Amino acid sequence: MVGSATPVAGTETDATGDLGPPTFDRWVRYRELDELRTALEAGDASRLVRTFEALDTETASLAAWLLFESADLEGLVEEVLVDRPQDVLARTLLAGRHVVLAWEARSGARVQDVSADQLERFRAHLVRAESILSEVCAGAPDQVLAWELRLTTARGLGLGLTEARRRYDRIADLVPGHWRAQDAYLQQVLPKWGGSWERAEAFVAECAAAAPAGSPSRALVANLQVERWLATGDGTFLDDATVAELRLAAREVLGPDAATGPATDAVHARLALLFTFAERSDDAAPHFAVLGTDPVPDGWEHLDDAAGWYARSRAQALGAAVVPDAPGAPSRTRRRWLRVLWGVSMAFLVVMLALCATGVVVSVGAVSRGEPGAVVRLVVLLAATGLAARYLWQGARPGRRRAKV
Repeated sequence: MVGSATPVAGTETDATGDLGPPTFDRWVRYRELDELRTALEAGDASRLVRTFEALDTETASLAAWLLFESADLEGLVEEVLVDRPQDVLARTLLAGRHVVLAWEARSGARVQDVSADQLERFRAHLVRAESILSEVCAGAPDQVLAWELRLTTARGLGLGLTEARRRYDRIADLVPGHWRAQDAYLQQVLPKWGGSWERAEAFVAECAAAAPAGSPSRALVANLQVERWLATGDGTFLDDATVAELRLAAREVLGPDAATGPATDAVHARLALLFTFAERSDDAAPHFAVLGTDPVPDGWEHLDDAAGWYARSRAQALGAAVVPDAPGAPSRTRRRWLRVLWGVSMAFLVVMLALCATGVVVSVGAVSRGEPGAVVRLVVLLAATGLAARYLWQGARPGRRRAKV
């Protein structure tokens, strides 16, 4: 075990009994947002704005993204804008709602699987958000939330690494070590958005070097390694060197200087996930203890049946009762055999595809010569070729839920 942690008040950490399923509900975990949620549910726009403005920067960033997910937000902020059309916060919240609607339109599918209509709606919402945010930042250049949102619009609109870095640097000047901005910019420098693993690693090291002891910024490597997991589809990259690196990050968020708050909780969630996949239950245990039964979903949301994974993994790490039917952490032996079976299956499909393709070529010649039954053979072989190609393509894709990117 890499250290000790103080459990969050109100969460069950008894290692002798059944810990039960997690909620993955940030509204439940962060009771300081109760008044904000009440205002949202009551449709009280003035109370919502007043409550939001009283939050600190980190909590406000979390709260904003919770609000963006609500279909009721747009009507509330437009109510504010009727009386105060230039209200900075209301316009920023409206832009954030458009950002979420953009990603909902795009879905979490691979870009080649996203329809033209989806991409059109995706871009339209982002253009609208960027237009609002540009005006907000021109009139209120110290609006941190607006700049944070502009990191996401820059990524979605393909404005490039230079522009994204300019926006990140602006946030860093306003709030040094703003973890959510760092996480957003990290997405931009990953290979999937035009960066590279080397650039992402350099940025993580830069953030860690500039942060004080105990800051979640010194554990940004956990975010990076979750992205590696999403890219590879399994835990094979979690070698001893990577685990050692994660243990150093864990010491930052578990030590006496560790910060508390939503950003640190998100790091705990990622570390618990990564140590689980690395089969280091002792390392995962203190992070599960902090997260309790009301954890944040960071990282876990990419798993099918995330609640089942979390419940079993946490129970195993803390030595509690385990529900037999709950899906558990993958063992190294099981992963190895699954990779062998996957390899054999892919090899079989490649051979079948080659044979079918050869048969298609031969059948085309037979058709041209007018041989009896050649057309039927050609149709059958074309169908078989298509099926083999389809299953080969599907088999090459990671078998986990696709994440929104």
